[in-house]
Amino acid sequence: MVMIAPLLLFVVPVLQQVGGTWSTAWRFDGTALGDQYGHGLAGIQDLDGDGASELIVGAPFQDFTLGQEGSVSVYSGGTGAIIYSMVGAVHDATLGYDVAALSDLNVDGFQDFAAGALTEPPGGAVYVYSGADASVLWEWHSAEISAEFGKFVARAGDVDGDAIEDVLVGAGNSDLFFPGGGASFVYSGRTGAQLLILGTATAINAGSGDGLGDVNGDGVPDFAISDSYQGGSVIVFSGLNGSMIYRLFHVQTNDDFGRSVANVGDLDRDGVNDFVVGASSVQPIMRSGKAYVYSGAGGSLLFELEGDAVDHDYFGYDVGSAGDVNGDGYGDVVVGAPNGGVTRQGGLFIYSGINGRLLSRIVGQSAADFLGWSVASAPDINGDGLSDLLSFAFGGSYTGSQSGSVFVYELNSYLTVSPHEVDSSAGGTVTFTLDFPVTEAGERWRLLASADAPGEMARGGTYIPLVDSPAFRRMLMNPPGFFSSTEGVLDANGDAIATATLAPGQAAGMVGKMLRFAALSYGLPQNPRLGSAGVRITIVP
Repeated sequence: MVMIAPLLLFVVPVLQQVGGTWSTAWRFDGTALGDQYGHGLAGIQDLDGDGASELIVGAPFQDFTLGQEGSVSVYSGGTGAIIYSMVGAVHDATLGYDVAALSDLNVDGFQDFAAGALTEPPGGAVYVYSGADASVLWEWHSAEISAEFGKFVARAGDVDGDAIEDVLVGAGNSDLFFPGGGASFVYSGRTGAQLLILGTATAINAGSGDGLGDVNGDGVPDFAISDSYQGGSVIVFSGLNGSMIYRLFHVQTNDDFGRSVANVGDLDRDGVNDFVVGASSVQPIMRSGKAYVYSGAGGSLLFELEGDAVDHDYFGYDVGSAGDVNGDGYGDVVVGAPNGGVTRQGGLFIYSGINGRLLSRIVGQSAADFLGWSVASAPDINGDGLSDLLSFAFGGSYTGSQSGSVFVYELNSYLTVSPHEVDSSAGGTVTFTLDFPVTEAGERWRLLASADAPGEMARGGTYIPLVDSPAFRRMLMNPPGFFSSTEGVLDANGDAIATATLAPGQAAGMVGKMLRFAALSYGLPQNPRLGSAGVRITIVP
C-alpha cells in the first residue's frame, strides 16, 4: 500500500483551491450611458484560427443612428480585437439582449451563434449568424405585439434527429398560453422551421431557459424553462412532444427562484446533464440570494450554494456553467452577486462541480460596478486547457457613465505545461513551469501525475485535481527517469522548472492516452501549502 496521506495532510485555505490566481485578460466597455454593454454574454470556439476561443458581447441599448438598435460584437480571445460587429436593424431593436454560442449549423467547420432582439417590432426577433463570416443563417420574428421574443436564446440539442442541433428561444411576454404568460420555442437549426412550442397555463413560461440534453431516456433532448414570478418555479419540458416532465417549485415565498437557469453538465456522473437555478431574493437576510444545483434525472437537489449572505447582494441573479476551471475533469458552476460588497462592486463565486464547495471568488473592480449581472464561460482563451470566465458589470463606467463593461478572467495556474501534445514517434521535451506566489519562495515543490479520469484527491482539506491510479503512485514513489526532477525548492520568486524528455518511440505504448499533472508547494515535514490546477498532456502517434 502506497502512503500518500503524509504529503497531503494540512488544509489549504478554500479560496486557494482553484489552483492559481485570477487576472483580467480583457476588458471591453460601452461608450454611453445605458448601453448595457455585456448584458448578453457567451464564449465560443475559435473563429479566427489563432487557437483561442472567442467572446460574444451583446449591448442591447446601444444607440447608433436610430436609437437603441443594440449591437453584438464578437471579440478575439487571443488579441481582444473585434472580429465581427452587428447592429440592430431598426429603432428599439435591442439586439444583443441575449446571445448564445450554437453548434455548427451549416456544417462549414465553424460554430455559429444567435442573438435576441427583444423589442424589435412588433414582438421581438432572433438572428442566427454564421461563425465563418457573420452572415445571417436564420432569422425568426414574432408577430405578437410586445411578446419579448428573444428574451433568451440557447442550444436546444438535436430535437428533430437530423444530426444538426436546434435552437431554443424564449418570449417572456407572449400571450399564447395566457395574457403575458410567455412561451418558449424550438427551431430547427437545419431548416429554420418551428419544431415545438413550450409552456403551460399555470406558469410564466420564459423567464430563463437552457437545453439539458436527454433527461428522461427517450433519446430526445429536453429543456429547463424558468418562471421567476408567482413564487418561482422551473419546468423541465420534453423535447419529444413538449409535455412537462417535472416541475421544481420555489424554496421560499418570493425568493425569485428561477431568476436564472443553466445547464452545468453531468456533475453526478449518472449520464444525464444537471442544471443550476438562481434565486436572488432568499430570506431571512433580505435578498441575499442562493443558487441550487439539481440532478437532471428527476430534479433531486445536489448542492445548495450561498455567497456572503449579506443584505441585498442578489446572489444568484445570474448563474452558469463555468466549464472546468481547475482541471479536475468536472464542470464547475459560476454565480453572480451583482449587488455584493460594501460599495456594491459585485462579484462572482465559483463552485466545484464535484461537491459544491467554494473554489474562488472574483470581486468587482470599482464601487457600483455591479459585477455579476451576467455571467458566462469561454472554452479557453489562453491555451492552458482550462475554461475562462466572462461577466457583465452593469455599472462599469470606463468610457461612459454606467455604459457597462465586460471583464474576461483567466486563471494563472501555478503549473503550466508546453507543449500539450507529445509525438510518440518523434519524441520530444515537455517543460513544466511552476509559478507559485512569492510567498512560497524557499518552500519545497512536488510534481505529481495521474490518469486523466475525472476526480480529485482530498487529504485533510487539501484538494489536488488528480486521481489515485498507477500513474499517480509511480510518480509519487518512483518517478520515471525521463523527468529532470519532480521535486525541489522554489526560488526567490516562488518558481521552478522541470522537464520530461522522451526518446523517439519511448511513449509508443501510450498513444491516445492523456495524463494529468499538478504541482504542490509544501513546507517541512511535507505540509502542503498550495496546489495547482490540473494540466493535461496527450500522447499522439
